[in-house]
Amino acid sequence: MAISTHISKTSTAVDLSAGRSNLLTRIDLRNLGLLALGFVCVLVFVSPVRAFPIADDWIYAHSVGDLLNWDYKMPLESQANLVSHVAWGAIFAALFGNNFTVLTISTLVMSLLCLAIFYILLRHLDIAPSHALLGTALLGFNPLYIFLSYSFMTELTFITYMLAACLFFVRGMRGYGEHWFWLSSVVIVLSYLARQHGLLILVAALACLYWSRMWTWRRALSITLLPVLVIAAYMAWERTQPPAVGAVVMTNNIQSFMYDPVTYIARRGQGIGWIVLSMGLYLAPLARLPRRRLLLIPIFGLLALSLAISVRFWGSAFPVNGNVLDNTGFVMWYYHAAPIWAEWVWLSLGVVSAAILSLYLAALGEDVHDWWRARRERTADPALMLYLLASAMAAVIVIIMPTLNDRYMLPLLPIVMIPALRRMSAVTKEAGSRQYAPNLRRWAPLALLTLFSVIGQRDYMEHLTVRWNEAESLAVQGVPRYQIDGGAEWQGQYLYEDGVRRLREKGEFPPHSFPPFAVLDPTYLISDVPVEGYIQVDSQPYVSWLNGGQERHVLVLRRR
Repeated sequence: MAISTHISKTSTAVDLSAGRSNLLTRIDLRNLGLLALGFVCVLVFVSPVRAFPIADDWIYAHSVGDLLNWDYKMPLESQANLVSHVAWGAIFAALFGNNFTVLTISTLVMSLLCLAIFYILLRHLDIAPSHALLGTALLGFNPLYIFLSYSFMTELTFITYMLAACLFFVRGMRGYGEHWFWLSSVVIVLSYLARQHGLLILVAALACLYWSRMWTWRRALSITLLPVLVIAAYMAWERTQPPAVGAVVMTNNIQSFMYDPVTYIARRGQGIGWIVLSMGLYLAPLARLPRRRLLLIPIFGLLALSLAISVRFWGSAFPVNGNVLDNTGFVMWYYHAAPIWAEWVWLSLGVVSAAILSLYLAALGEDVHDWWRARRERTADPALMLYLLASAMAAVIVIIMPTLNDRYMLPLLPIVMIPALRRMSAVTKEAGSRQYAPNLRRWAPLALLTLFSVIGQRDYMEHLTVRWNEAESLAVQGVPRYQIDGGAEWQGQYLYEDGVRRLREKGEFPPHSFPPFAVLDPTYLISDVPVEGYIQVDSQPYVSWLNGGQERHVLVLRRR
């Protein structure tokens, strides 16, 4: 999904020295308090206490233990740089103990900090308090964000550092002092040490300075010096480490593209379809009807085509694919899960999402066209840096990333929202309306999205607790863990090294699946549905709120 360097007509005239006296106001402090209150309410409904990994955060949890023992090394299974992420978790683990609950709390603290930074960034971009509140809530209460807040994955740490680097850069451009460029460079380093995309922040900042005619060698050096030194040192250290699985898979992807580009593009297109279609639901409160409505036809056609391909080849509009959201609810990859809703519900969600995203992209396309016509003005708009960053990240994620997951798009979401929020704020200001709240049609879909996110996360935590406890119960009874298939989290937490060793003995490393399976023919299987060749020996109930309070069951199956 290409994010263009849009500068809205309604906000091109930016006074770089304006706004210092009214940031932050009492209204802003109230809004930040409301965000914190909403965050606490989520914690009331969904407890962060857990004894199990979520997705593949077992990788980073193991690395925290290595760092605490002063034996840190790059984990083979990692795609991210993760150093600053692991260091953040290690601070909490050193103070409160190294377990998944503590690591989750460290992410929740980072998550709340991220929302505060994003709100302040929006205010620095001349977005009214009510619209800044809407945009921040839209980021913080969507399913991707809440799911990752309850994990120890690297995405939220990276997004926090990314937005902080952008905020400091914007403050530097708006005349708050040259030292903000230096502070931005420090956070660019932290972002790069969390995920490699942090390097793109540096590129976008330099390009923005040049385009805005604010380039001086002193400013360029203040932004560049520290990141270049740290990145060079990190790359030198990285060469002493064994190649990670992500790097090997990326190399294989490049070779696949060179050998058969048509097949490669088709496969990536399918992944893009899964990701982009779900993004429409997250952007629903910001959608508007474009002036050139013919633009909707080709955009919707492409998105609908990707949806049709998914249904044709996978039997579902949102198949189980390792993403956060699919037809089983929240992440259930490499696990025998039952869909939570009928397929017609998922197909309807896909069509609605495609329609909303078509509206958003068509309107954004108009803004790009307006900017292109006025490009000679080269306005010193700090938001340009964020648009350049989003464009670069979108290209890297879609073209280069080894795999495509919907959570990889989360760093783009706050930046993608900014053009719409700026336009909404400017229109409201021109109309002379009081800046208390956008109208109901903006908040109603956000409320529905928040409700789905909280209920879905609650169901996920409840379900994973039950199936993890069932697998651990078998282990307590004396069943070896390598004879139990408890899902991807179980494989990763306990059996990853066994799986790697088995594949290496067979000459099949790197693996085609992740994590590499150590359990090929399990004696016991944890499942939501009966599986051929197994008999049921136990069943544990849990209540699914997404199914209207229906009682569902986790089954313990034994091989016949």
